[in-house]
Amino acid sequence: MQAGDFYFRPTVVQSLAQPSWFRRVIMRKSAEVKHDIVTCVVLSCPVCGLPILTTPAQRVIQRKPLTIEGEIACPYAPAALAGAHSFSIQDGNITTI
Repeated sequence: MQAGDFYFRPTVVQSLAQPSWFRRVIMRKSAEVKHDIVTCVVLSCPVCGLPILTTPAQRVIQRKPLTIEGEIACPYAPAALAGAHSFSIQDGNITTI
């Protein structure tokens, strides 16, 4: 992968859904595990070129041109340069922060 390349990857996210008070007490319903499919992006860091997987909290707003909500930080950045590998993607443009 070149710096800035990306591809989409579906990720399964589990969550525990609690029923309402009425359903728990009167209808004796228990909690259910819900599975949601979230689109994540595997992208190459524009600074170091290493692959990064976005989290489900970083929502893909638009696929073409690529727009991702929130800031993305490279986990491979040295501790002294923690802010140097942070960037955002808006309308297909990568902006370092």
